[in-house]
This record gives sequence, C-alpha cells and structure tokens, in this order.
Amino acid sequence: MADISDAAVVPDQSLTVRQRAMTILADSVSAVVGPRNLAYVAIRKASMDADQSKDQWASMMFNQLPVSNRKQIRTSAIDKAHEEKTKQTEIASAVVEIIDPRSGKVVDSRPDNSAQSLSNPEAGKAVEARLSDFRKLFGGSRR
Repeated sequence: MADISDAAVVPDQSLTVRQRAMTILADSVSAVVGPRNLAYVAIRKASMDADQSKDQWASMMFNQLPVSNRKQIRTSAIDKAHEEKTKQTEIASAVVEIIDPRSGKVVDSRPDNSAQSLSNPEAGKAVEARLSDFRKLFGGSRR
C-alpha cells in the first residue's frame, strides 16, 4: 500500500473546502492512530472523491475508533484547521517593503500581490465554516 502524505507547508488552494476538511481529518486520524489504520485509509480515499459510498465507508470506519481516539482526533483536527486559517491570513496580509538602496530606509510598503494570488479570500470563511462543522460533529467544547 502506498503511503500518502501531505508535505506542503501552505495548503493547496486548488482543493475544494470539502477535500481540504477531509484531508485535515485524515491527517488528524493518522497522527492519533497511524497511517496504516483503516479509518485513515477510508477518510483519505473519501477526501479524493466526492463518492457518497466512500463517505459512508469513511464514516463507518471513523465511528469504529474508540471514543478516546475520536476525542484526540477532534482536538487535533480543530487545531489543524485553526493553523491553516492562520497561515491563510498571514499570506493574505503579506506586505512588500520598498527600500531605498542608498539610505536603507523604507520608502514605500504595499500589499504583496503575489501573496494575494496564493490565498483565496473566501478560503478563510470556508475554513471557519468547516470548523463549525467539526464542532457540530464532535461537540461544542474543545476538550
């Protein structure tokens, strides 16, 4: 079986919100129970396809995990989603400073347009919506 891993520091903006949320969940499952666990494999495969049968299989495998593991996964997934939202916010608020080479002083600063192309302004809202979905799925409190 091939090992699937997410080595990217910045989330892939080409993924849909659903795919990214499922990937966050899969990463959290892997961190808690390991990448060879059937729940991880099922969730990871469901994240790549919008196939309802794969979603049902992933849900069934996830629900078979012990409650203590699911609580750890829940906390990890929420933390990862918050980290991703923070990264997207940092990318969106990046600033370029133009420095005068003679004086070494900042003569102008403006938003970095290249950072804008990397971040999707709607992505922060989408991540927040998925966080809300995680809270509904796993309960209201963080621990």
